[in-house]
Amino acid sequence: MSTQSLRLARQGFTSRRSLALLLSFGLLGGGLVLAPPAHAQQAAWVASGTSLRAGPDAGYPKVGWIAPGNNVMVYGCVSGYQWCDVASGGLRGWANARHLRYYYQNRYVPIFGIGARYGFPIIGYSVGPYWDSYYRDRPWYGDRYRWDGWRPGYDPRPRYIAPAPVYRAPPPPAFHNPPPPRHVAPPPRVERPHPPRQVYPVHPQVQSHGNPPVNPPNGSLR
Repeated sequence: MSTQSLRLARQGFTSRRSLALLLSFGLLGGGLVLAPPAHAQQAAWVASGTSLRAGPDAGYPKVGWIAPGNNVMVYGCVSGYQWCDVASGGLRGWANARHLRYYYQNRYVPIFGIGARYGFPIIGYSVGPYWDSYYRDRPWYGDRYRWDGWRPGYDPRPRYIAPAPVYRAPPPPAFHNPPPPRHVAPPPRVERPHPPRQVYPVHPQVQSHGNPPVNPPNGSLR
């Protein structure tokens, strides 16, 4: 190899190495942004309350609600960084990236549209595996075929129709046959003795034929 060819090869290697360094430090694109390496999950802060969805669009069923000021773990975002897969308070779902902030260099920066600058990875989404992992106990899990293959922005939004409540008649009242009446003999009657009656003697009046009755002398009845 000639000396000129060796010099050109060295220049080409140096250019490619410089380009790789520029890309790794984020010098290309108009700003000096030192991008951290991508991790499996990173913490983010909820700037405003947002719904947690079962997929990366508002047309997916609602999983829960995240109040402002809470922290979430971000596992990745879809291309464009509009929706991110997060976990909070035992719930797993997709949050709109407009409501998420990342603490970077002593300030909170938005993730929406520019999450690649801060190392948030791009991930895919599939209804089947995702719902099988986190939503088996949800009422709309059995209707996942409505969202399987759905393209947000192109297809009509699926609707979850809750099953009608099943009317169950109340059981008939239970009739209990009462026991036959039990005859209870009355208590024996106690005859109480009466006090003896006082008998007063009666004085018969002596009458004579044709003569008036003779009154007894005064004081005789005393």
